[in-house]
Order: sequence, then C-alpha cells, then structure tokens
Amino acid sequence: MTPAGAPLTPDDDQARSWLSDELARPEYSEELSPLTRAIRRVLQYLADVLSGSGDWRPPLEVVVLALLAIALVVIVVIVVRNPIRARRRAAGAVFDAETTGIVEALGALDSAREGARWDEAFVWSYRVLVLRLADAGLVHDGPGLTAHEASAHAGARLPGLAAPLTREADAFDAIRYGDAGASPADVDRLSRLSDEVMTALGARS
Repeated sequence: MTPAGAPLTPDDDQARSWLSDELARPEYSEELSPLTRAIRRVLQYLADVLSGSGDWRPPLEVVVLALLAIALVVIVVIVVRNPIRARRRAAGAVFDAETTGIVEALGALDSAREGARWDEAFVWSYRVLVLRLADAGLVHDGPGLTAHEASAHAGARLPGLAAPLTREADAFDAIRYGDAGASPADVDRLSRLSDEVMTALGARS
C-alpha cells in the first residue's frame, strides 16, 4: 500500500494522501458488508483527524500501523472471497473456459444424440439455445453466463415463455452440475422450446 522506500514516519500530507488512496479503492465502492463499513468508518475518522476536524491527533506512526492493518484485512478478504464467488458462478455456467460457436455446438449435439448420450445432448441443446439467444442480441454468451441468467434475459423479453425457460435452466443445472439425468424426451422438449423462442422473437422483431 505504501510506496517502496517510503518513510515510516510520514508527514501529515503524506499520511492524508495514503488515506485518500485507500478510501478510493474499489472494494469500498461496492455493496458494503459490515466489515467494509467498519473499515471505511475508521479510515474516514483518521482522514478527518489529519485534516484538523478532530480534537485529538494520533501519532503518525499509529496512523501508518492502522493503515497497514486495514490493508492486510482487505487483502485477506479479497483472497478468500473472490475464489468463492468464482466457484459459485462457475457452478452454473453454461459454457466452459471458452464459448463454443453455433456450428460446433450443433455438431456436438448431433453426435451426442447419435451416441444416445442424453445428458450430454441436453447440455449441448441448452448451449444451442443460448447461442441462438446471443445471435438475437438477448444475452452475451461469455464463459461466465449462467443458465438462469440466460433464461431470465429471454423470459423478460418473452414473458409467455418465462416459465418453461426457467424450468429448462433448472434442468440444465441439475443435469450438468447435479445428479439428475436426461432422457430423449427431455432433449426433444428443450429443442422444441428453442424453436418456440426463435419463432416468438421473429414475430416480435
């Protein structure tokens, strides 16, 4: 947080600059957790004290130690929180590391159907639906997109199909990331819904 070689006993201007830099960190502009709110209050108090608005001015060494302690807490929170968020998001992602093109997805779907690999066929059928939604401009088919995000975007545009879209998103998560299995009828139903969605979008365009 402090520059390399910075003095351990900075002057008031340097300490205020460090406080301002810390308060400007993006972690404090996000939705605030109780811990973040508490840290922000401490930082704001220190900034007010150094600006002369407080009756008591702590030694600058205390300010530096407080900043170092807060920085350490922030780092720990980020390190712990971000992988958890990433795992939660990846657990429902439609695609893997890279988005597949529509031609490749259709080929994978046909191959899974021919091999009677119905779980795989259902996953690819849902991916085909998402890619078609992306072509229609309803979703961004990036690797972080979840099944429920895709269904929510499409359902907002097509409220008459919102319920079946949500149901298929549930099925995708259960099959792709749970213990559920797909049948030929499940794959056919999803393919029909994909065609219904495209027909409805064509009628509204």
